[in-house]
Amino acid sequence: MNIIIDENSHVSRKIQGFLLTAAERCVTDEGIDPSLVEISLTIVSEGDIRELNRLYRDTDRVTDVLSFPQYDDLTEIDNDEVIALGDVVICDAVAHKQAREYGHSYEREFVYLFVHSVLHLLGYDHMTEEDKRGMRAEEEKVMEYIGLTRGFTLAYDGSESAVDDDSGDAGVNDEYEEGGKSWYSEQDGDVYSELMRRAEAVSQKAYAPYSGFHVGAALLCSDGSIYTGVNVENASYGAALCAERSAVASAVSDGNRKFNAIAVFSPDGNAIPCGICRQVLLEFGSDIDVVLKDDDGSLRVTEISRLLPEGFAL
Repeated sequence: MNIIIDENSHVSRKIQGFLLTAAERCVTDEGIDPSLVEISLTIVSEGDIRELNRLYRDTDRVTDVLSFPQYDDLTEIDNDEVIALGDVVICDAVAHKQAREYGHSYEREFVYLFVHSVLHLLGYDHMTEEDKRGMRAEEEKVMEYIGLTRGFTLAYDGSESAVDDDSGDAGVNDEYEEGGKSWYSEQDGDVYSELMRRAEAVSQKAYAPYSGFHVGAALLCSDGSIYTGVNVENASYGAALCAERSAVASAVSDGNRKFNAIAVFSPDGNAIPCGICRQVLLEFGSDIDVVLKDDDGSLRVTEISRLLPEGFAL
């Protein structure tokens, strides 16, 4: 499988891995040898995708994704030669917006849009209810296969997210429904509420004789386990350890390296990860949710990549 990314489009190595695995699963399910397949991917602005809609779909609006299939019929494909399946165009700004609106990671939204588009290249459509159900079932199967399921989701402002309850995921608006029931559930909110409760409880154990600023952190791993940590200060200030890094160290020491979210709390004022902690968290994933508590007691959720948009990487 070869995903040809436009030279002006930046895609992280993490997302590239997801895209490759997802595309291979999509074509394999259709009986196509993935080693022969090429798919082109271009990331564009809202203005660019609007212009593409004008040119090729006779519609003047911004959408999240467009698909340009090379084949009208899969029977035309020759499994003995290179198969240029078609072109995928994703609007990055809309992907970010929908990820925020639906309370999940940018990576998940981007990969879902890609999967949706690849299925279009393979002949799937959603013009009828029956076709839509079939396409959504395939999307769900592929997303589950690559490990980007619906788990641990929360609207960024704590409110419900309007999305079709029958959808395989949030966000695709290229040709069809708007609105519908929310898939935000009370249980999702309870996950982060419990995480914050753990951070609050452990903050009482912080060792902060110099700053007087006690911080607790609770780190949620992808397997559902939670590790807590506190800030541990030292007379030699450089030897101090933040609560976030304390929790990360505990999780890694126990063999966990996949994190979904971290809650940070201080009884002494608003707590938010410092620059070093942001870099440490980013090491384990740009889609880690950071859960904070505002003065009015409400939870505020954002991704670590938004707190550190230009993190250091090797």
